[in-house]
Amino acid sequence: MSSHAICIMFSLHIILILLSGACKAAAAPNINQTTDTEDQEALLCIKSHLSTSKPAGALTTWGNSSLHFCRWQGVVCRYRWRHGLMAPRVTTLRLEEEGLAGKIPPCISNLTNLEHIHLPVNELSGSVPPELGQLRRLVYVNLSFNALSSMIPAELASCSRLSPPNLRHEEKQS
Repeated sequence: MSSHAICIMFSLHIILILLSGACKAAAAPNINQTTDTEDQEALLCIKSHLSTSKPAGALTTWGNSSLHFCRWQGVVCRYRWRHGLMAPRVTTLRLEEEGLAGKIPPCISNLTNLEHIHLPVNELSGSVPPELGQLRRLVYVNLSFNALSSMIPAELASCSRLSPPNLRHEEKQS
């Protein structure tokens, strides 16, 4: 093999090594590498306004410092671009039959990537917060079988992707 061919093969090898490093750097960061705490703070705010009748329910994992908030029970995240980086953002709250009581706080609107709110068969009371209208990605809301007022805030009309919310008040089935 000529020295020119060896030089070309060596150059190609170096290029492949550099490209493989660039691919690793471009990959989404590890879930524990994010420093964005906006969603975590919103979840903790929601938790502070609710109580639960289930001692081992979903909210017991919320605030656990050894778990990333995307691993808290009832929370689903997806990676989204934020400040030029991929970061995990809360897209779904799934807390069916968790014995949750209290009012849904306005700080739920701080979960700006929220698409699905699934909180049926709880003991939530009061009204549906009008701040939900700020959630432009919202496509699904199920608050059925709670003690919420039947008034749907007019602000939800700004959620153009939202299916009609489910707010049924029938008695819980045993």
